[in-house]
Amino acid sequence: MRLLRTRKQLQVSVMVLVWVVALGFAATPSAQAQTFKTLYEFSGGADGFSPNAGVTAVVSPKGAITLYGTTYFGGNLNCNPPLGCGITFKLTLSGKETVLNRFRGGKDGAFPYAAPIVDAKGNVYGTTSAGGGASGCLGSGCGIAYEIPPKFREKALYRFTGGLDGGMPFTGLTPDKAGNFFGTTAFGGDLSCGVAPPGCGTFFEMDPTGKITVKHRFHGKPDGAFPQAGSIVDDPLWYWFAPKEGGNLACNPPNGCGEVVRDNKSTGKLEVLHTFKGQDGELPYSGVTLNGGFVYGTTFLGGANNKGVVFKLDPNTKTFQVLHSFGLGQDGATPGGGVAFDSQGNIYGTTESGGQAGEGTLFKIDTNGKESVLHDFSFVDGAIPLGSLTFDPKCNCLFGTTSQSSPGEGTVWQFIL
Repeated sequence: MRLLRTRKQLQVSVMVLVWVVALGFAATPSAQAQTFKTLYEFSGGADGFSPNAGVTAVVSPKGAITLYGTTYFGGNLNCNPPLGCGITFKLTLSGKETVLNRFRGGKDGAFPYAAPIVDAKGNVYGTTSAGGGASGCLGSGCGIAYEIPPKFREKALYRFTGGLDGGMPFTGLTPDKAGNFFGTTAFGGDLSCGVAPPGCGTFFEMDPTGKITVKHRFHGKPDGAFPQAGSIVDDPLWYWFAPKEGGNLACNPPNGCGEVVRDNKSTGKLEVLHTFKGQDGELPYSGVTLNGGFVYGTTFLGGANNKGVVFKLDPNTKTFQVLHSFGLGQDGATPGGGVAFDSQGNIYGTTESGGQAGEGTLFKIDTNGKESVLHDFSFVDGAIPLGSLTFDPKCNCLFGTTSQSSPGEGTVWQFIL
């Protein structure tokens, strides 16, 4: 799992058991100044810090956009002192933050890694990667699935044990029309899958009352292991996700380089669509995105320069294409989040490193396959974006986060296209 590279986090990482200047540079400074905006900078205290996921955009009936997200640390600083155990928040485009919940550890959750979702009634749902009260999963708890009703306190819908039910959900929840939720855990499940904590992860269904049904337990080979980030993609026939490791164990031995898989809703049969081999990508941290009948995603490493790739996959023919290999220069490196699309079909994403300042980039791949850097992050405007992007057609803009910043502790930002 990626180590978070905040200087403060590096100094205290052993305490939390985490698996872990000038104006910003840009190719076109005047365009960047007009389009990039920092909406909020976290202080590192009760308001949270280090958002590892992107944000969810919700548009009200009157057209107002509200962003919902999580931070990995901060909030209740009595939990995991002095860092805190993370928060769930909402944010207006004017920069007003409201903390919906500060996680307390113990039977409550800790360290949320994924963005929350919001239903039509305003209920907020998500997961935490630790807490829940179980003694397993490195002793910090195996995580929870939670609900935050409007004007009410957060409650745990399910507490993972790290056993056959799975443990440490780093992905968010995906709803269906019946009110059920789907997600993955990074560990647990098949306890004979030889890793510590034990297990290679699960794919689960949770009903509105919090009852869990495990639909698949990953075994490492041939079906992959450790689904880590992004939410499951739900379409009429399939559930789609990308286990971070497993598959071809000769690649990145002994764990493998990851796969793209889908689960048939009717039969429950898991199908492997692509197994990464290194030169075509390695470690798909971000999950996948569907657009126009094709599957898109990123890998953190691999490709021509071993700095990660953006890929496209035809699920019908299993034809795989690398759209861009990072590390050619200042084009960015190590993309950790997934991709988003605008109304014209252009692809957008971020890299955690590379660019002119070395702190990550916002990139675009146009419909002709040409990659360009739209923004180079620096510590002043945020650095090391880990999460996926959200495109909103109402404002024709992208929303994202950075896990670090100076003098704050991460940001939420907007980029108007």
